[in-house]
Amino acid sequence: MTWKCPECSEVFKNNHSAGGHLRQCSLTAEQLFWSRVDKNGPNGCWIWTGYRDKHGYGDLKFKDQHLQAHRIAWMLLKGDPGDMHCLHKCNNPSCVRRAHIYEGTPAQNFRDMVTAKARYRSRAFELLAETQKALGKIDVLLGNGKLEAARRIIKRHYGLPTEIQLDE
Repeated sequence: MTWKCPECSEVFKNNHSAGGHLRQCSLTAEQLFWSRVDKNGPNGCWIWTGYRDKHGYGDLKFKDQHLQAHRIAWMLLKGDPGDMHCLHKCNNPSCVRRAHIYEGTPAQNFRDMVTAKARYRSRAFELLAETQKALGKIDVLLGNGKLEAARRIIKRHYGLPTEIQLDE
């Protein structure tokens, strides 16, 4: 991924090398931070485009310590949250939009995580049940030699256009 300095237009091959550029350019740390944000993300999210950890959280060095990007966004806009956590309303770990972040306790953070996982699992089970139901219908239709009817169900279930041809 490349990054272009909004101040001098110099292009960097990765976000790690851009940090040292701050000392050579008149760009402030805050300008550098916001230059790495895409404000056109899904669901109104502002997506951190810099380095992300394995869980999708933006991670960068700020004032000689590693912090998550959404916490830095909070600090830039609202001040240091101290011991409070910065939580996502949107459940998007790479979102740094202030309207999608709120302060919470470690207990609230844990509760939000459990709730989000439960919602994800619930939807996964719904999709599994829908798929099993569709497969049952397809199996019956194929057993009765109704290939075209089975193809229609497959197309509808997977959201394929009706004009797509499915090979035998």
